[in-house]
Parts: sequence; structure tokens; C-alpha cells
Amino acid sequence: MSDEQKIKCPICDSAEIRVLHNPALKRKSLSRSRAGGSVTLYSEESYEALEGCQKCGKTRDEIEKVLRGHEETKHPSRESILKRLRESGLPLKAKKEIEDK
Repeated sequence: MSDEQKIKCPICDSAEIRVLHNPALKRKSLSRSRAGGSVTLYSEESYEALEGCQKCGKTRDEIEKVLRGHEETKHPSRESILKRLRESGLPLKAKKEIEDK
């Protein structure tokens, strides 16, 4: 079911990389019991990088994270979250803790 394809690098969009494409799949399996229960199994479409990008220098693992949608994002700091909440007018109990330090 899997086939090898060449796609543009999802990070730099300039070079082509080889990936293994696994299409979405739906399969039904029947039990052998007398009740005859069935289970439908679903698998989502996925890509597996076979090589890194030559242009941007990203490794195979970094490209796979982006293809799976697990790209690392920078989380806001605690201080910026508290500042945003204070500006919105919410009463904060944590305000006293920061002022004491």
C-alpha cells in the first residue's frame, strides 16, 4: 500500500525529498465467534521521510515532525500570560506572589 514519492521540503519549499506515503485506510475485520462481531479499523494518511533536505540542512527526524504536525512551537512565558490576564481585567490571586518576590 505504501509508495515512494518525491515532494517539496515542507520547511524550505525549494528542494525535493523522498518520502514514503501511506494512504488513508479503512478495513473491517470479523471475529470468528458465533456472535459474529465486527471491528472497523481506520488509519490516517501519513508520510515518512526517507532522507533529509540538502538545501536547508534539516535532518530526516526534523522533517518527519513537521510532516506529522508536531512542529515545536514556543510557548508563552508565565509572566506574559499573567500580564495578558491582568490587562483583560480578570482578578488574579497569583499577582500577590509575583509582587512578594
